[in-house]
Amino acid sequence: MNRALEGHAVERADGCWASPGSPRQLADLLHVLAGAGLALGREVKLSRSNLSRVIRIEPKSALAEVETGLTLQALEAAVREKQLTLGPLSPFAMRLTLAEFLEGPLAGLRAISPGRLEPLCLSLHGLTALGQPISTADAPRSAAGPDLMALFLGAHGRLALTTRAVVRCLPTTPKAAVLVFSFSNAATLVSALLASLTDGVCPAYARAEKRAERWVLEVEPHGSAELVARDRATLEKRVFDVGGRPSSRDSAESPIAAVARGELAARARRARRR
Repeated sequence: MNRALEGHAVERADGCWASPGSPRQLADLLHVLAGAGLALGREVKLSRSNLSRVIRIEPKSALAEVETGLTLQALEAAVREKQLTLGPLSPFAMRLTLAEFLEGPLAGLRAISPGRLEPLCLSLHGLTALGQPISTADAPRSAAGPDLMALFLGAHGRLALTTRAVVRCLPTTPKAAVLVFSFSNAATLVSALLASLTDGVCPAYARAEKRAERWVLEVEPHGSAELVARDRATLEKRVFDVGGRPSSRDSAESPIAAVARGELAARARRARRR
């Protein structure tokens, strides 16, 4: 190990690792590396596992301030206690630390209804490659002007490293019934699913598999009661368009969807009276 790194990094079987416990320690590490002409990620690997505190969770504003060494799975568990969620994310994403999710190829983006991508974080705090502190403002989505998040998101830590973030959460919604549809072949299943996604359906998950002689699609709608009812109607239409049908294993309509359908029917009756 380079003598300059003593006290900042530990030699392991898989290389030299640094695990700073605070932004100040990370800044010191970056200064030492710059002075010794060493590169982070090449001579020294960085672990942010010691930067994994949940600083605050605000249920009313649906915001959580956390350090970025925390895994998304652990963050989801923490915000769930306040009836919040990060939204539907893949199992691969949930295993990542927040830093890896923000700085890696996923670029900190998640899908939200009705099918658009948005940054998971409202603001970010971190250090430049030279150890200087940098922060982005808590700006709304409609804000104009330069966006410093571009220094962090998807940049693999080349320009800046995240240490803390303010995360946008979503209110949890009651679990909707899983919808099950049956198709004669895989092509019609894929066609119906793609058409539904194009129409704005944003499910919590979708799974396809072959059962006996037919292909089966399982879909769990996600969102408010009205969105669940809308997505169910859209899925049913697209399935019927290609010759599919509800499976005998289809769950009964959830109470949420039933209420939403009732509300939509009541609105239609009121509109006709006018």
